[in-house]
Amino acid sequence: MAEEYTRDELVRALQREGARLLRDYFKPDPDLEALIKNSVGANTFRSFQKMAKPPSEVFRGWAKSRLSYSVMEAFGAIEDQVAYDAFFESYAADLTRYWEAEGKRPLKFGPGRKLLDLLFKRITCCTEVPAESRQLLIPLLHVPLDEFSLTAVRQCAASEEFGEPIDIPAAPSMGWVTSPELYANIQALMRHIAATASVPTICLDLLAWDHAHS
Repeated sequence: MAEEYTRDELVRALQREGARLLRDYFKPDPDLEALIKNSVGANTFRSFQKMAKPPSEVFRGWAKSRLSYSVMEAFGAIEDQVAYDAFFESYAADLTRYWEAEGKRPLKFGPGRKLLDLLFKRITCCTEVPAESRQLLIPLLHVPLDEFSLTAVRQCAASEEFGEPIDIPAAPSMGWVTSPELYANIQALMRHIAATASVPTICLDLLAWDHAHS
């Protein structure tokens, strides 16, 4: 069950668990194919219906064809948020085209971004990314937006402490995120919360999903 936090509860939980969650998750792994396969779980793929091919087959086929070890070297060379976001958006556009061509269904905005955020989170563990580069990449990662991460920040989003209020519904889904503007605003909110706790933003996902399911 997704957990909703007050502002202080969330900051304290991130401060208390953040370092351990980062250490436990971002363990170097040389097997890029396994990282791709394990990046997105069956629970996420189940939400994609009536496709010409299984969604897992479409997504993994795309990822394997795009993420060579040489691409991982380029991924590991990213050093700032602007470069990361540009890299991310180019792959999001490519995935959207591939998904419609192979699955014969459009890829909705929120679910598409979640797939890519989960993938990039996992492949950051690849040993083709040097340890020093991994430490630079981790703070740049976006948070996969779904019921768990969105519920965790729901009270913070409704307040004015972190900028313009965002009205996140009860039991939100990845499909609730329907536009680049909403996606960017929520990511900015999450960066502000994480900065308050002095942890990388991805710790919100590690707390809301990985910690809750450990």
